[in-house]
Amino acid sequence: MKPIIFSTEMTRAILDGRKTQTRRVVSPQPFYDLKQKENGKWCEWWSLGADIHTGSEWGYEHKPKYHKGNVLYVLEAWRLTGTLAEPYAYMADEESLPLIGENGELLSIQYKWRPSIHMPKAAARIFLRVTDVRVERVQSISEDDCSAEGISEHENDVNPPQCAYVVHDRQTLGAIGACYHEPSLYCKEKMQWCEPIGRFRMLWDRINAKRGYPWESNPWCWCYEFERIGVEAEKRKAGIARQAEQREIRRQRLLEKIEENMCEEANGND
Repeated sequence: MKPIIFSTEMTRAILDGRKTQTRRVVSPQPFYDLKQKENGKWCEWWSLGADIHTGSEWGYEHKPKYHKGNVLYVLEAWRLTGTLAEPYAYMADEESLPLIGENGELLSIQYKWRPSIHMPKAAARIFLRVTDVRVERVQSISEDDCSAEGISEHENDVNPPQCAYVVHDRQTLGAIGACYHEPSLYCKEKMQWCEPIGRFRMLWDRINAKRGYPWESNPWCWCYEFERIGVEAEKRKAGIARQAEQREIRRQRLLEKIEENMCEEANGND
């Protein structure tokens, strides 16, 4: 079981059932196109013919961090509660709640919010199973994919917040055709919500631009599709698998014992 980090905003989207995809930067970035070979490996592909050094049109292999069938546990912002019944609390549930103990006392600094990267495995409450893995340029994302990424719809809001920055010329953003705004902001002059791809673009830049992978560079990314699973159900599956494995081991040992007895009988007859 491997860990995967999500922001508080995206953790809420998973809990709400709105997020079933996540995109992560391919590192290092390939120099050429990435394609999947017949053996399932993702390799760089020389579109102009065989490489002069290797004599092959296939180059460096890129390996995703997660694979289809992997079970992941979500790392999220958390804190201790100071109670035994429920020792952990999560920012996705109670971001605005004061840090008050069971008896009304103000909790000490050890109970303040902690970053997701420091969350212990024992505190994990959200478990995901990877259902598909593919690689693509980030600007290849569709509006349906944006929805699967947890970009929410806001058309029914009565009093939407107003945006402060508007891009009127769709050509400014090339083939994207979307406003470049904060996610969930409303374009007052266009009288409509920013298109999903534009909102995803801002979300992507907020996380990856400072790491050197802005939207404009159109980096390669791994697209992981996943489903949420219950840990108890996964434990039962693991238990069944272990039982089957143990039965197979016992069967093999029995066959080996029978074979040994047959050999001893054959040697005795000789």
